[in-house]
Formats: sequence, structure tokens, C-alpha cells
Amino acid sequence: YKRQLLKGLARVDMPGTPAVDEGLSDRLAGTLGRYTGRYRNISGTTEISARGGKLYMETTPNGFGAALPKSRLKFVDRNTARLATGNPALDRGLILFNDPDEDPVSFVMNGVRLSRRVS
Repeated sequence: YKRQLLKGLARVDMPGTPAVDEGLSDRLAGTLGRYTGRYRNISGTTEISARGGKLYMETTPNGFGAALPKSRLKFVDRNTARLATGNPALDRGLILFNDPDEDPVSFVMNGVRLSRRVS
């Protein structure tokens, strides 16, 4: 809806959410350890884990905010993933893994929040 509103009123053409590469998650199954760990920022903790060749994310706020129960991540590319909860409002957001050449990844960005790896 926002995309159509921006296009109609401001003549701004916003790109859509990139599609998941279904085969990429399977191809990256052996390297998921580079993504897994605990990441923190001032607003909370993000836990990324792997199980059965699949990647999962869970968030816990520090005080206010909504927690995200453990939810599946699916890759768009090697450094970008999307939630796969079945809720369209959540699943259109992107999870970005910074430091593409670093193993393990040092930072993860969920929306506008950047979190640093702490374990």
C-alpha cells in the first residue's frame, strides 16, 4: 500500500522486497556457522541459530518492544535473508549480514537496527 501511495502522490517508485532464493539456503547449509551467534545493541539481543541445515532468528528486547520468537530465515543472497514466518508484515523485512568476507560475521542489521556480535 505504501509503495502505491508514494508512487501516486510523490512519484517515487519504491523497489519491492527481493525474492528468496530457495536453493541458496540449501547450498549454504554447510556454512551456517558463520552467521550463528548472539548479537546485541542498545535495544535488545538477537540470537541466530542453525538446526537441520536451516537458519533461525530470535529477538529479545531490553525493556520495551516486541520479542520475535524463533523464526526461520531464508536467504535472498549470501549476505541478505528474509524472515519466513508466514506473516507478510514480518516477512517483507530484510536481515543484512555485514562483513561479507569475515567468518564469523561481526554485525547483523534487522530493519534499521545494527547489532554487534557478542558471542
